[in-house]
This record gives sequence, structure tokens and C-alpha cells, in this order.
Amino acid sequence: MRRIVVFIAITHTIARQTPPTMPLRTLSLPADAGLWPQLCERMLADCAAGTLTQSWVIVPTLHQRAALLNAFAQQAAKQQRSLIPPRIVLLEQWLAQHGVALASGLSLWQLQADTYVALRGNAWIRAQFGETPAQLWALARTLVQLSDQLCFAAFRNARDFDAGFEAAVARHYQHLGGHLAVAEARLVLEIWHQQAADWPASRTLQAMQTVLQQTPIAPLWWLADQPLLPWQQTFLEQWAQRGDLTLIQADASATLAHTSLFAAAWPTESMPAPLRTRALALHDVAPPKLTILGADSMEQEAQAIATQVVTWLQQGETSIALVALDRLTTRRVRALLERAQVLLRDETGWRLSTTSAAGAVMRWFDVVRNQGYFRDVLDWLQSPFVLPGRDKQAALRLLQEGLAAHGVLRGWEGLRAMLAALRVADDEQETQQELCRWFEHLQQHAQAAEKFSGSAAQHFALLRAALSTFGLDESLAQDAVGRSVLQLLQELESSLQGQSARLQAQEFRALLAHCFEHNNHSNDRQEAGDSPVAVVSLSGAHLRAFHKVIVIGASADFLPAAAPEALFLGDALCAELGLPTQVQARQQQFSCWLSLLASAQQVIATWCNAHSDQPQVLSPWLAQYQTVARLAGLNVQHTAALPVIEVAAQASTQPAPRAPAYWPVSLSASAYQALIDCPYRFFARSILGLSAADEVEETVDARRRGQAIHTILEHFHRDCAREPQRYATRAAQSELLRNHCARTFAPLLSMASDYLGGQLEFEQLIPDYLDWWAQQRADGWQWEKAEEKLQRALHCEVHTEDQPLLLKGRIDRIDRHMEDGTAQLIDYKTTPASALRTTLKIPGEKIQLPFYALLQQEDTCSAAYLSLHKSGVTAITPPQDLAASSRTLAARLRHDMTRIQAGAALPAQGIDAVCANCEARGLCRRDEWLSKGGEAA
Repeated sequence: MRRIVVFIAITHTIARQTPPTMPLRTLSLPADAGLWPQLCERMLADCAAGTLTQSWVIVPTLHQRAALLNAFAQQAAKQQRSLIPPRIVLLEQWLAQHGVALASGLSLWQLQADTYVALRGNAWIRAQFGETPAQLWALARTLVQLSDQLCFAAFRNARDFDAGFEAAVARHYQHLGGHLAVAEARLVLEIWHQQAADWPASRTLQAMQTVLQQTPIAPLWWLADQPLLPWQQTFLEQWAQRGDLTLIQADASATLAHTSLFAAAWPTESMPAPLRTRALALHDVAPPKLTILGADSMEQEAQAIATQVVTWLQQGETSIALVALDRLTTRRVRALLERAQVLLRDETGWRLSTTSAAGAVMRWFDVVRNQGYFRDVLDWLQSPFVLPGRDKQAALRLLQEGLAAHGVLRGWEGLRAMLAALRVADDEQETQQELCRWFEHLQQHAQAAEKFSGSAAQHFALLRAALSTFGLDESLAQDAVGRSVLQLLQELESSLQGQSARLQAQEFRALLAHCFEHNNHSNDRQEAGDSPVAVVSLSGAHLRAFHKVIVIGASADFLPAAAPEALFLGDALCAELGLPTQVQARQQQFSCWLSLLASAQQVIATWCNAHSDQPQVLSPWLAQYQTVARLAGLNVQHTAALPVIEVAAQASTQPAPRAPAYWPVSLSASAYQALIDCPYRFFARSILGLSAADEVEETVDARRRGQAIHTILEHFHRDCAREPQRYATRAAQSELLRNHCARTFAPLLSMASDYLGGQLEFEQLIPDYLDWWAQQRADGWQWEKAEEKLQRALHCEVHTEDQPLLLKGRIDRIDRHMEDGTAQLIDYKTTPASALRTTLKIPGEKIQLPFYALLQQEDTCSAAYLSLHKSGVTAITPPQDLAASSRTLAARLRHDMTRIQAGAALPAQGIDAVCANCEARGLCRRDEWLSKGGEAA
């Protein structure tokens, strides 16, 4: 309570000295482009000789300071004499010039951190408002802002403010449950009192109190660009009792008198005439300076804006403002203008949370939190800010291939083991070693930060170490937005050096995310030079004279912008307590709007009737203006149109490329099957060398599941062949199969629990498989080998002995008959037996088994598909003679390869079943050249 007692004593001293409200000497000027010249002339007329340079002018913004200085410079040039202007400063500068620096205190970040810690320890708060770190940081920020407003609100009557606050809350919310409202009010007051002397508003008021004790010497001019707030009114009244004071009131409503169309659209009278009456009373109206440009899409709106800006620049305009109500459209406009070599001075900036620079920092926390989840790691490593100057393309390709092949989804040990076990070519070994070093550093930093609990300073030390190791400190420093990110991190770290409360890793991450969300990057003049085009907010354009203005996003969603609702408090309660209200916020926006219209020579307000696929309506302010203009016989509404580009229509045709110089280095069964299914598919795969990139599957991957079955059966039969006596019984064989099944599926289950279904399904097949294997042995067959790689040279007429057609393949399994020694080639399938029988009915359509027979080069061998489906284990043999099919296939291969080299066409002619899952479908544009009825064009 000590701090709040000091604060109340100070503020009460001011309140006690405050006499009844008295009128101030006020100079009211229209809030338009003439305000600054008029103010300059008035000051020159009112200030006695020698007192002008001693006078103080307090302005709200630096832009307004520059505008007034420019007015004095123009006046000096007009009078052809030297003229020393008054001292034009902001309030903080004026206090400092009087020897009263703002009292040192906690920074806003420290205040937010202290408030966060207090909220985190309160179970009632967590239950009412949420207990996630992000929710508590947002609540802390809101309470800090509200506490600052309470300091100003308590300025007039600090002694009774607490009691009045609680009573007002209870009275306004008694119908919603008074006990809860009072509890929330006490929460606000408690937070406010805990840091009473440290709130920025409190320090400002203390400094103003000190200045009031001094004897005023120089005249003071106070510029109010909006109606005075109560605390400002109180201070100025007290200052007026002690010295020379002039209040300069920028009157937005006075600007309406100069434009009858605006006055009719937005009347200031409390009881105005009906809109229709006002509109019909207009006569001889000048061409409107405000026009409305509608668009059907964001792209259409952005292109229309960019085109208009370029047109103005070509006409020699030097003062153009883009008022960014819709930030998304504004960013698109910026991109279009930069493409046209037009730089913008963006005074509004954009949230750091939306930038890739801040994203690189936040993505690091995702890598840490998710224990090296592969997508987080890939995304982070692909950032240009991570490991700058390194050739990461080869390393990332190697990493992606390893992930796709081994399916390691997360876990530092597993990822590093996978990288170390990769089989790479000699020229890739250095890349592999570098990748292993990266992951070693990743594991070290991630594990250090993952579950760390400590002060903010300790968390920042860990973050700085990680950023330095991976080069982000250097790369961010070389980027404009990156410098803003680093500066914010440095300011935050400096502010929280004295913060000793322990933060968990997720709390620190939420703090940084909160900071990036509420801080902007804006390009300075060094980036944009002296560009004549500025991007400003509506309030940022207030009392600034731009020649040409485009208001971007003038829909009801953005104009007027919805003011955030005060925590716990409605507008009526805020008004009673002297806190800012939504009504006041809307009035201030409207004042800025009128000032903008009055100051500019031409204003175009653009809007889009749909935003993010949601319909939009025109701003109610503009809708009212549009109605008045239409009734007065004026057209202020225009429609944006994209430039029309005429292109001669050309129907897509069925592609049929040729490759006369092609001769395959080798040919597999799947490659030749692609030629049979669709020649164009063969062209894309084998001749162009295109293929779908292997992706890391997070759910069940049929290919990986099939490989697991191959591995189980291979290991099972190897063990049985190695120790036939041990595994002679069915029980031993069953146990062996189950053990291999569990061992093989274990790493898959660590990737995705969905593989459990595949494991259970295979375990259910074990009895059926053992039955089939028992019958196979009874028929005289014995397992010989598995995953056998074979190749064979097939000579063609067009080639010499040195250039045969090399056939290659890998056979799942070869069994050997114990009596006659013939081989049986077996290919495992997880397809139902009925479907396999269907595929084998048509000779020559499925060539896998005849192709394998060609590779085996045994005239008496047989072949079969072994269906391992939940319906059972069944061997399916082709109805055709395998030896004859192999000879036919060899002749067909020679013929087809010879024709391709002779220049035969390779048309896209796959059937629907083939095209449904073809990776080259977009390349051949099948959907474009097929007619509506589905027939080839």
C-alpha cells in the first residue's frame, strides 16, 4: 500500500488545488490544410516582439511539429525575413525542458511480467479467464492498459475514486450478479494499486505536478487535435491560473462548412433535417473531391489502387497517402507497387508476428517443444535466416530422403541415428557429416531449453546461444525486419533483467509470441528514401495535408473500426468513471475522417464486396454520403476493373510426344508396365525422369506396411532354414512369426499408432500362412531365397552387343522344388485374391510375373502371386503358360523399344483406373482435352 498512498497524496494535491472549471482562452481553427498557416499567423500577431521564440507549443505528434515548423518557414519566405519559430515539442519533451524528467520506474514489459506472475498465482483468475500462458499474458496486457487509464481517470478525485469505482461497478452490473462484478472490480483495483507509482500515466502526472510548482515564464500554446480529456482539462485550468496559456482546438466539424455535400451527408446539428431534404436542397455543387471505388475481389481492388498511384506519380504528384484500413489489401498494394519500382514509406508497418523473421525465432520453439518433429525441423531449416550462407539444398534433400525411407517422425536420438545410418554416395558423404553436426547442435540446444524453468534472463541466454549457433543473429541483423526483431528481443531482455520469477519454457514462448503480436515493423526513410507515397493510419493522417489520398478498405468492417471493449466495463460505466469509451473512440475516428477529407485535394475510398470469402457492405459513413450525392444528381460511385488481356483461344490436344534418341539404361517391370498402361506415363517417368517426391507418411503407409510383411517373412524363413530342428513344430513357427512381427512393427508404431492395425491383421493371418506353407512343403517346395535382385541383357535388332536392353528387378521370394529343382517365383500382395485373379485374366495386361520369369532365365520355372489379405492366404497362378508368356513379352519388349527409338508417338491414352492415381495427370492435362462426355477429343 505504500506506493498507492504516495500516488494518492500526489494526485490529491492536484485535485485540492483545482478550482471550479473555468473557461480557457481558446483558439478554434478548422482541422484542415489551412490550420497550420492560420496558427502561424495568429501566433505572429499575438506574440509581442521577442516573445515568440520564448513561447512553447505542445503538439501531440512529431508530424504535427514538422507541419507547424514548415508553416513558419513558408511565412518567413513570404515576408522575406528570418524568423525564429517558437519551441515546438511533445509533452514529455516540454516536461524535460523544465527540468522535470519522468520519474524512473518499471518498464511496460516489467509491469506486464509482474502482472502476469500475480495472475498466474491466482486460482480464481485462472478459472475465470483461462490458464494458458497466452491467455494470461493477454490479460496482463489488458490490465496494464486499464491501470494506466485509471491513473488519468483518478486525477480529479483520487481520494474517493476507489469507493466510487466499486460502487459504480456494483450498480451497473447488479442484474448480472453483483458479487462477481465487485470481485472483478477489486481485482482491477488490486492490480492497479500494486504498482501505483510505476504506471507510465502516474509518472507523467507526477512530473506535471512538479511543473505546476514552478513559476511560468514563457507563454504556452497547447494544441488539442481531439476534445480535451478530463486530466488535460484539469492541468490546463491550473496552468492558466499561473501563466499565459492558449488552447488551440482543431475543430473537425468546422471543416464541413466549406463543402456543402459533406455538410449534407454528415450534419452536426442535434436535430438535422431528413436526409432527403438535405440532399435536395443542394444546388450548384462542385465536383466532389471524395469518390468511392468498388471492387469484386481483393486483387481487383489492389490493382486499381496501384494503377492509380502510378498514374498520379507520372503526373508529378509528390504527396500521396494510402490510408491502410485493410492491412491485407494494403500489403498486396505494396507488393504491386514495389514490382513497379515504387517504394512506400510505411508508417503503420505490419505485425512482427506475420513476418518470416519473427517466424524463424518462433519456429525454433516449435522444434524444441515437439522434440524434433520432422515437419518443424524441416520448416525451420528451410528458413533463409537459419544457417545463412550454407548450401542447404543438398542437405535438406538428403534429410527428406532419409525421413521418407526410414519414417522417423520425431526424437533426437532416432533422427541422429537415421542420419548416421544413411547410405550415401561418395560425393554426398561431406553433406551427410554436416547434417549430422547440425542435428547434434539441434539436440544440445533443444534439450537444454525444452523443460528449462528459470528467469527471463536465463531463457534469453539459452535463446541467444541457439540463435548464434545457427547464424540467426547475423542473418537477422542483415535484414530490415530482422533488425526490428532483434531490437525488440534486446529491449525485452533488458527490461526483464531484474525479473526473478521463474518461467517455464511454454510461458517464455508465449511471452515472445505476445510481444511479436503487439509490435510492428515499419520501414523508415532510409529504406524507402524520400518516397512521395506514404502508408498511414487514419489517425496518423490527422492534421496532415496530403494532395492525393486513397482510403483502402472502406467497408463497414473497417470504417469505423470497432474499438476494443474495456475489460469488465461497458461504455456507460467507462463514461461515469472517466475512462475512454467506444463512443469517444468512434467520435475521434470521425474527426480524423473529416480532417482527412478537408485537408486533401482528392480522396478515393476503395472497398471490396467480399473479403476472405465473406460478403462485405460499404461503410455506413460512405453509404450515407453516397445516398446524398445520388439524390443531388451526383455520381460518386465507380467500379474497378482489371485490364482486359485478349488471348487467342487454343484447345488443348491429346499429347503424343516422341523420343527417337531415347534408349533406357535399364528397364524394370514397373517401368514397362507404365508403357503398357499409358505410353505418356512411361514418357514422363522414364524418359523425362519425373516422379512424385517421396513423402514422409505420418499415418499408415501401404508401402512401408508391405515392406514390413516382406521383412517378417524373410527373417522367418531364414531362421527356419538355419535351425530346422528348432522350428520344426507349428507352435515354434507361430511363436517365431509373432516375434518377428512385433520386432518389425515396433519402429513403425513409434511413428504412428495406426500401424497397430496392420500388426494385428498380420498376426491374425499367421495360422492361414502356416497352413499354406505346410501345404507348399507337402507339395515338395522349399524356401530358397528372398528379395533377390536379378538382371538380364536383352539384345535388340537396332543395337550392337555393347548396347543391349538391360532388364532389372527384385523378386520377393524364390522357392525351389526338392525333386525336380524347378524354381517358383512368388510375389507378395496384400490385394484380395479375387482382384488378383481378375488382373490375370487378360493376357499381356499385367506383365510382372512373365517379366520375373525372363529375369530368372529358367524355362521350367513357375510364378504366382501370394495374396496376404485378411480374407486369407491364397496363391494365385496365371492361367496362361508362363514360358510362352515370357517369350511373347521378350519379343514385345524388343519391338516396343525399337519403335520408340524409331520415333513412334507416346500418346496419353490411359484408362480411368490408371489415370486416377497417376502423378503425371497434370502434365498431360487429361482433364483439359477430354470432352464433356469423357471421350478423347
